[in-house]
Amino acid sequence: SWMEWQTPEPMEEESVDVWGYTVTMGINCWEQFQIWIDADPQRVLHPGQQCAPSVAPVLGPDEDMHDTGSNWLIEGSGASSSSSAVADGGDSQELATQAREACPSLGRPGERYRVRLTIAGRWRRVDWERLEAPPIEEIPLGRYYLIANWNDWTLEEMQPDPAEQGCFRAEICLTRKDGSFQLIRNRDYFQVFHPTEFSQDSDDVQGPDEGGYGLDWFLSGQIGERFVIEFQRSWVDGAEVRKLRWRRLAGDAG
Repeated sequence: SWMEWQTPEPMEEESVDVWGYTVTMGINCWEQFQIWIDADPQRVLHPGQQCAPSVAPVLGPDEDMHDTGSNWLIEGSGASSSSSAVADGGDSQELATQAREACPSLGRPGERYRVRLTIAGRWRRVDWERLEAPPIEEIPLGRYYLIANWNDWTLEEMQPDPAEQGCFRAEICLTRKDGSFQLIRNRDYFQVFHPTEFSQDSDDVQGPDEGGYGLDWFLSGQIGERFVIEFQRSWVDGAEVRKLRWRRLAGDAG
């Protein structure tokens, strides 16, 4: 979830049949991952369920697992109760959503977790632990993309504003009357930002999650009108702050 599911990073051999990798928690307060053998997306180790906790069964290697959501989920520190419930047969999707909504109380972005893969013959195990090192100060914010009716719902990257930390901006031109859009983090359709309903309310920002189908922000405008859309995320005094805004460019008043 932190590398756009495109460029796998190698795990380090810690000892015989044990490999490790250090994950830095991003601003979501959760990260998801799979393990690709030899960086091959057709040889995927995965847990066989969405939002799987530590020590969930290791399945595979299997093909074409990218869009299935069969991922392990690392939550911020203090989320062990939800992991235990998932292991006992609870609704993993509902529990993961609850954990994300309670994100500020669970942990801090910048915390580091050591993920380990252990192999002993046909037996395999994936687990992780939070490292005691202090969190890094530069919190991973990720990259942000627009998907909209004016670009045929393809990914259009928003550009970071060098003058304003955590602000991402895109200038768009309507190709039809009125526009609708959502935001996606790291090319991941399990990290969608959306309103609670089809809306013009820029203060209503839900997610990131996979539950935004049909829940779009609405831009009122004519064909050819241009807008600037800005999205800002930051971590202030132990909590996330997010702001979405848009404006019609001068000379394009409808």
